[in-house]
Amino acid sequence: MNLAEYRFKPELWPTLFMAASIVLLLSLGFWQLDRLEQKEALIARVEAHIHGAPIVLPQDLSRPEELEFTKTSISGHFMHDKEMHFAARAHHMANGYNILTPFVLNDGRAVLVNRGFVPRDKYDPATRPEGQVEGVVTLEGVIRKPLKGNYFTPENAPDKNVWFKEDTAQAGEYAGINLPPVVVSLVGTPPTGGLPIPVGEEFRLRNDHMGYALTWFGLALVGAVMYVIFSLKREHQA
Repeated sequence: MNLAEYRFKPELWPTLFMAASIVLLLSLGFWQLDRLEQKEALIARVEAHIHGAPIVLPQDLSRPEELEFTKTSISGHFMHDKEMHFAARAHHMANGYNILTPFVLNDGRAVLVNRGFVPRDKYDPATRPEGQVEGVVTLEGVIRKPLKGNYFTPENAPDKNVWFKEDTAQAGEYAGINLPPVVVSLVGTPPTGGLPIPVGEEFRLRNDHMGYALTWFGLALVGAVMYVIFSLKREHQA
């Protein structure tokens, strides 16, 4: 290909279309870079809270976003007869449930505790009696906002004891006890028998924003190159 035989002759509508496309793609790329900065700050905060010293569970739990990912120590007893089975969970490639159990604190308050994962064949608590700890216990966990799912998440089925959302108000009705809008996910060593397996320390925030940014910038570059090639017209020689 002899470039001397070609001239750059852009056309109006392809130029307008490509200009708008490149502006959009670059905007998306820079937006992802901004999201990257925000996510890195959030991850740093989460790591500091998760690996910090546990605090006493605050009296005021009405603003869970201010406490999210903070480690806490709680003492009290489980309401095992009101445990809930949080469906469609996975742990190390195994499918099963997370066990949500109301926990009555020594001061009389209660909080919903995500005790951790059990495989599908351990759905029935009778199959894991060693894990049904009785009496007063002291536990460590991570405070977080309840998982509410999205538009496609099925509704909870309390009549079947199958839950898809950590709806603390609905869970409180099910258990007959008032529950604040937080969940404490247990961390540390599982009880004798190994079930449920606490999964609180496995919580990690995904950070794919750099990859997304590079994708948008790459598409903008490819589009610009294709536009230039499209706009090169070969001159007819006499």
